[in-house]
Amino acid sequence: MRLGGILVALGVLASLVLASGPATALAGAEFVRWPGGQYYWGPFQGKNAGPLTVAGSGPSGTIITNCANVTLSAHADWAPSGTPVTFTGLAVPACPNNVGGTTTITAENLPYLGSLGSPVPGGGSLVLPDPDVRIKMVLTMSVAPVQTCYYGFGSTVTQLHLDLFNPDNPARPVPSAGDLQAALSGDALTRLAGSTFLCPATVTLNGVLILRGEIAPGVFEQKLAVLP
Repeated sequence: MRLGGILVALGVLASLVLASGPATALAGAEFVRWPGGQYYWGPFQGKNAGPLTVAGSGPSGTIITNCANVTLSAHADWAPSGTPVTFTGLAVPACPNNVGGTTTITAENLPYLGSLGSPVPGGGSLVLPDPDVRIKMVLTMSVAPVQTCYYGFGSTVTQLHLDLFNPDNPARPVPSAGDLQAALSGDALTRLAGSTFLCPATVTLNGVLILRGEIAPGVFEQKLAVLP
């Protein structure tokens, strides 16, 4: 066989191998384009629908922060055992709190590694078990000094688990939004070393994120769903 024929044959074989990738990934949950059903790998974003609430009780009482604008950035990749997810960014403008000030939230030690959990009827889950998770919260209060708090995983909290609801799931948290939705429902983070004395020992997270894939660089309008 001439060199040109060998190269063509190798190209065809490579195409077949690549094309077979999605079929072998069916053992785990996968993102798909909605509608259409094509597999989706690449960047995606989560933006909150309604406020994301962070609450915890400490020496100064209960501190509640409501964030109206949250953007979670991530990337989904293909693997035979399912879809690994890399969390690459968290953008949260300063949020008002109930103690007369604001709370600034940033993520440290990025990226974080996670995955799509086992699919369930009408959805699935996003699981974040990365031990490097470290969230910094700077709280200003009207009657106390500025507090710098760090949160992540400890002996009793080892992961974040976001429930996923497909666009056609009647139980989705925001029925008016026909998108893939990720819900935080009382998920907890533990205070880490380096926090100041008024920081709550734990904080709980509540809110809903609308997840969409990328249709063009920086344009996140691709509707997604989770299928087995």
